[in-house]
This record gives sequence, C-alpha cells and structure tokens, in this order.
Amino acid sequence: MQKKHIYITIALVILSLLANAQLNKAYFYNQGVKNIQRGNYIEALKTLNTLITADSTFADAWFLRGVTKYNLDDLNGAYQDFCKAISINPVHTSAYHYRAIVSGQMGKTGTALNDITIASGLRPNDTEITFTRGVTNIHVGKYQQAITDFTLVLNQSPDNRNSYINRSIAKTMVGDTLSALSDLNKAIQINPFDADGYNRRGRLYFDMRSYNLALDDLDKALELTPKHTLSLFTRSLIYSEQKQYSKAIIDLNRVINLNPTNALALYNRAIVYSKVDSLSQALNDYNRIALLNPENLLVFYNRAAVNFDLGNYQAAIADYTVAIELFPDFPNAYYNRASAKSKTGDVNGAQKDFKTARQKQETYAQLGKPDFMRSAKDSSRVFDRLLRFDSDFNKAQSDKQTKIKVQGFFPLAKYHLQPVNSKSETTSNPINQQLQGYQLALLVSSPAAGIINVDSILKSDASEYARWLVLGIVQSNHKHYSQSINAFENAVIIEPTNITALLSLATAKAEMAKYIQSFQLEPINTTLTINSSVSKHDNEKEIVEFHAYDEALALLTNIEMQHPLLPEIPYNKGMILLLADKQQEAINELTKSIAISPTFSQAWYNRGLTYILLNSKEKACQDFSKAGELGLFEAFTTIKEHCSK
Repeated sequence: MQKKHIYITIALVILSLLANAQLNKAYFYNQGVKNIQRGNYIEALKTLNTLITADSTFADAWFLRGVTKYNLDDLNGAYQDFCKAISINPVHTSAYHYRAIVSGQMGKTGTALNDITIASGLRPNDTEITFTRGVTNIHVGKYQQAITDFTLVLNQSPDNRNSYINRSIAKTMVGDTLSALSDLNKAIQINPFDADGYNRRGRLYFDMRSYNLALDDLDKALELTPKHTLSLFTRSLIYSEQKQYSKAIIDLNRVINLNPTNALALYNRAIVYSKVDSLSQALNDYNRIALLNPENLLVFYNRAAVNFDLGNYQAAIADYTVAIELFPDFPNAYYNRASAKSKTGDVNGAQKDFKTARQKQETYAQLGKPDFMRSAKDSSRVFDRLLRFDSDFNKAQSDKQTKIKVQGFFPLAKYHLQPVNSKSETTSNPINQQLQGYQLALLVSSPAAGIINVDSILKSDASEYARWLVLGIVQSNHKHYSQSINAFENAVIIEPTNITALLSLATAKAEMAKYIQSFQLEPINTTLTINSSVSKHDNEKEIVEFHAYDEALALLTNIEMQHPLLPEIPYNKGMILLLADKQQEAINELTKSIAISPTFSQAWYNRGLTYILLNSKEKACQDFSKAGELGLFEAFTTIKEHCSK
C-alpha cells in the first residue's frame, strides 16, 4: 500500500499516576510513544500489548496501539482500537480524529464525517483536525466545504503544501480549473523537489489539453522519481493522443514492469498494440487482463476483435458470447458475433444474432437512447479509446477461476524433536524421560530437518513404543511419509490410546495424501485456487482428493472425543479440510480451535487466509489483525498485501 500522506504526531500526555503501583504503566506508555516516534512499530506493539494487559481501561494505551497498527497498514485493527479508546473515554478527541482518518481510508465515509465533526467540536481550532475534515468532505463530495476547510488551514499555516494540493482537487471537482492550477503552482513553489506536485499539475494540464506543458511537468516528476507509475501512465496517454505510439508503449512497459497486475496499463497497451497492428502482443495483454478482470466486458469484446482479425473465429465467438453474458443488451456484440459465425459457415447462427442485434437496436431507438457504446452501423469492431483514471481496471478482481498469491498457510501442528538447551522451553511430554539431548514439542512450524540418529537420542532403557514414535517423527520430518506412517502405526499398536502417537499418525496420513495430491495440483501453501472449477475430469479428481483425507479426519475426530480441549486437534482438522477444498468447514474447525485457545495466533492467521479464499475480505483482515496483535508479525505483511487501501 502506498503510504498515506498523513503525519501522525503524538504528544506526551501528563499522566496522573499514583506512586509505585502505576510507575510501570508510565514506563510502558512512554516506551510505546518513543517506539512509535522512532518507527519501531513492532516493538511499540509489544510494549502496548503489555500495557493493555496490565490495564485494559487505559484509553490512551488503546489509542496508541491504534496508531501503531495504522502505521503497520492494519486499518481494521486500528479502527477497533480507536473504537475501544472512545468507549472508555467518550471525549477522546485524538481517537475520534484518527478513527475518522482510518474510516475514510476504509470507505466508511459516514463514520468518518461523524467522527471528524465530533473532533472539530471538541477542538475547533486544531488545524490537523480541520485538514482531515477537508479530506473527508472531498470523500463525501462536499467540495465547497472542503475548499473552506483547506482555506482555514492555510490562513493559519500558509506553507501547508498538502492543503494547497487538496484544495486544488476540490476546486477541480467544482470546475474551477484555473484556481486549482494556481494552488498547484503554490504547492510546487513550497517544495520544488517533490514529484507529486509536478505529477498532479501535469495531469491537470493534460485535462486542459495543454500537452506540452503536461509533458514538461511529467518529465520533471520522473526526473525526481523515475519509478512514479502514475506519471508514466499519464505520459503514455499524452503520447497516444499525439500518435507517438512507440513512446506510449515504452512508458506502459515501464508501468507494467513495476506493477505486473496493473490491468489498466495492460488494457491501454493492448489498444496501442492494436493501433500499430501488433495483434499477437495485443492478444497476450488481453489474455492477462481477462484473468485480472473476468467481469469487464470491454476486455472480452476487444479481445474478440483481435481474435477475429487474426482469423481465430471460434475464439472470437467465445469472447463475444462472454461479452453478451456480461451485458445481454449489447447490439454490437451480436452484430460482430454474427460476422464471426458467418466466417465459420454457421449461417443460421449468424442470421439469428443479426436479428437479435436489430431488435435490441430498435429497442434503444424507441427508448430514445443511443447504442451502449457506439452505433452498430459503425464499422469499427473495437473500442479503441484509452482508459484514463475513472476505470475499474486499477485493481485486480478475484474470481472463481482466478488464482491469488498469498502468504503461505502455517502448516499442520505436529511433533518435532527439539534440541534441549538453555533457550529451550521445557515440554511435559512423558516420552521426554526416554530421550537424551532432545525433547518432543508440538509445533505449528517447520523447523529445519537436521540429521538425527534415532539410537543416539534414545536412552538405553527406552521402550519399543518410544523407538517407533521417534523413528516416525524423524521420517516424517524428512518427508518419508510411508516409513513414518508404518512407524506410527507400530507405536499405536503398542499404545492404542496414546495421543502423541495418534496425532502423529493422523498428521502423517494427511501429509501423505497432500504429497500424492501435489502431483495433480499446485501446492496449496504457494498458490491458492478459489473454488477451482468445473470440468468432469476435475470433479472426478475432487472426489478422490476428499476421500484421501477421510482417514486422517476420522482419526482426529476420535482423538477429539477423548481430548476436547486440545486446540491443535480442530486446528489440524481445519487445515486438512482446507487441503480437501472444503473452505467453510475448515473455517468452522479453526473457529473451534480459536475458541479453545484465543491466543492461538496461527489459527487466526490461517482462518484469515481461508476467508480470503471465500472473498470475505473484511473478516480476513480482522483475523490478520488479531494474529499480528498476538505477536505473529508476519500477519502485517499479509495485511499490506490484502487489506490496505
């Protein structure tokens, strides 16, 4: 996520603390503030967690943790902490202020406007609050009020560059272009070394069709920040307007190299390639966009035209059909599909499409409306206008047939052999009494599998059960699943009710099934498929995959009946169900695990990833936030990828 240009300043508050009993609270509070000011957000989070654990009624601790999470791009977590601060102290001005900032970035404009109104009432002369009110008014479309707010800020702080920039945005929205240009001139004068000012003025010149002035500004922006993608993108639009297509392609190439999923840049490059008759390259770009934006009819409509020109008539028919499914009242798509069908000799199909197109066009005429995009009489089969900034192409959309990259799931909980040293936390498994230099630990992690000689770590009087169990663990950690299953089965024969052996056996069977599955599917911890669809062959394979995990699930269910309060059991069941592509059932089991152990951070994290697969982004981001709050700091990387605006 691009870092928001909001600079949070934290003033040390004077705490009314009693002696001794509350001195530690002051220490942790001040340490939290210092860590935030230094940008040490993970350390700040640890400190503030300790403070909140010690005193959950301390509103400022919740507020500071909200600020910390905000700086870690965890908007959901920040919002919840600001809410908690306000519930404890209903006149906490800063909490209202920053909740308004976060709400605006989350798209909760109503909450943002309400919060900033309250904050303004509590502290009417605060320029930071007035500035945020101006930003919020832009978000809700109250542009004149926004102009007034930024003017109030500038009256008190004449060199507030961001107020000039934001006021220029509001003025542009009300059509006051010249005054907006004046504000951008002032912003650049205040800081002539910031690319953003030149980029914004260049875009405004572009809108005014002052292309040479726009190019001067965009060149300057790129001189200051060579990887400024928006400047490159805007310059490509200008080059295209000037029919300098080779230059436009160069700039779009740079944008796509910096951001390979920028579908808007891919779409525009496809159009430019079509203009210069590089149809194969245009087709490649449309293929990429179709994966990113599977519900955008322009992609399929234009790709159909490229396929038609390449002589791929069946592919063109398929794409026109998708366009029609997305927008059934699209006369041009019927006309053009009729042309493609005629090329394949499907005369009846062509006539039927032509008749449908005429009927829909007549319906438009009766309603007094033009064709959806362009009259069907137009000989052009492709919409060749480059898209600018008002498109939905900027962000890739997920779809049932789309694969998404995510941080990998944490693996199954399983027993590992852990060297005993001064840093080791002692575990209580009875088998440890028969080991030397090592202990068994139930971990949700994958430590490096070193070379372990089974005989060397077993005491001379170790039982046969211990020998089979340790052998199974060693083989499992080296991914020798058949050997590990055999060893665990022998351990279970000796001690049929021993939870360590039973859990190890269930996990090994699940890993074996996953190993076999990996020959057919991509590894689930690398690329996750959202409800992969739909052929007969896939359905047959799916049944095999589900049954492959039944034995492991049955074992875990039996163990759970005897040990209902062990959170690793429903956790493992959830992860196995996920491997079997049963996401909702996986969530149910992970929820049970969390209920048993609310501090099980990996369960929160994995449930969040599962929600991502089900397109429940808000729930996912809440789970990632909780995992990060519990100390699983990898979660903040995932938050940045999936939850940040």
